[in-house]
Amino acid sequence: MKNKNHSSVTCHWSFVIARAFLSALILFSAGKVPAQDTDRHTKVADQVVTFINAGDCPAIEALFNDAMRQALPLEKATPFFKELTAQFGKIKKLDAPVRKGGWMVLLAHCERGFLDMSLALDRDNKIAGLSFTPRPAPSGAAPGKSADRYTKMANQLVELINAGDYAGVHANFNKEMNAVLPLDKSSAFFNELRQQMGKIQRLGEQRFADGAMVFPLKCEKGALDMQLVLDSRGLIAALNFTPRADSSDAAPKKHQTELSLPFKGRWLVFWGGDTKELNQHHHVPAQRFAFDFLGVNENGKTHRNDGAKNDDYFCFGREIYAPADGVILEAIDGVRDNQPGVMNPYSLVGNCVVVQHRTNEISVLAHFQRSSVAVKAGDPVKRGQLLGRCGNSGNSSEPHLHYHLQHSPVFQDALGIKVRFQQLVATTNGKSEMKTDYSPVKGDIISPGE
Repeated sequence: MKNKNHSSVTCHWSFVIARAFLSALILFSAGKVPAQDTDRHTKVADQVVTFINAGDCPAIEALFNDAMRQALPLEKATPFFKELTAQFGKIKKLDAPVRKGGWMVLLAHCERGFLDMSLALDRDNKIAGLSFTPRPAPSGAAPGKSADRYTKMANQLVELINAGDYAGVHANFNKEMNAVLPLDKSSAFFNELRQQMGKIQRLGEQRFADGAMVFPLKCEKGALDMQLVLDSRGLIAALNFTPRADSSDAAPKKHQTELSLPFKGRWLVFWGGDTKELNQHHHVPAQRFAFDFLGVNENGKTHRNDGAKNDDYFCFGREIYAPADGVILEAIDGVRDNQPGVMNPYSLVGNCVVVQHRTNEISVLAHFQRSSVAVKAGDPVKRGQLLGRCGNSGNSSEPHLHYHLQHSPVFQDALGIKVRFQQLVATTNGKSEMKTDYSPVKGDIISPGE
């Protein structure tokens, strides 16, 4: 993409029936995380590694900003980094950084395993956020051995859960998992899981995604994805069970509703497409084909000034319209708009409107401006009717519109449907073209085709 003005927008939310995904090693100080170039992140990351390997905790502390030092004073930071080194040994090298939302993530190759080091810097190059998350060996790094130990643990977990031996499951937790999820809580969790889903009947083929090994599970009452992270000793450092729609309840291959763009003016497709490279939502079943749209000006820029305020963004306050006729299923208003760079994970969708067009075709539009939603549950709406205004509420890093189409009104059961808009103008690499029955992709600048 040629547009260099926008930051890396993050809009990520998923729904789970129960959650016990608990990374063992996390430090974080909430605050604005502006877009940064990779060079300065790499420089600071290299300094962090040097000081960790040398056991120089005061030097690490000196890299923190004021908020980070307040959240993690030296007396707490020192035992944290000592425990990190004790578990994983010295860090031998860092891979090139990859941006994920407001973070730069660097894979750390340690003497006894691998870590994702996530780093956020403030405008003064001070550390505003720092996270270390255990992860399986990447492809090319002893794949057979790593995969074997995950498969062995996954099979053991299935047997123990089916037998109701929750103490046996708990015995495989590492010290950090045990601290945050003691036996009484883990037993209640697994008991509820089994009541909802029944016994696990089949363990599917594993895959690596988002720092965890993922195993599809076929259960008596549905399907789950089990995400598993092991530490360097082979103990469970993170465990997550996410509902997965069963293939027998498939979404329509093509929607019947004729859909129009839900806005006027020019918008950048920041996330959109059929692959994880084009679309950060791709791994979430309901959002597999979701879009994040950012309004742009005539020069293709998403904001004026430094983008520190919501009013700097050209889409903030723009009107959002119904993409087709339907009935409002949900209308959420009143969630505050975030400061750019700071997300609200406690209200994932923020201010949101859900429109049912047909029994199995439901539009989800999220992150509206606070107090702007113009409809309520039960209202009939027509194509082009005002729903509200674009905002920055919920789990959103900057003003934008999230839109996707799903086959069920129940989020945790829903599957995404690929959206093809009836008509629009798409500008790609400076060339504009009228498109019909078109599904935009990351990098397109689009506008209604009227």
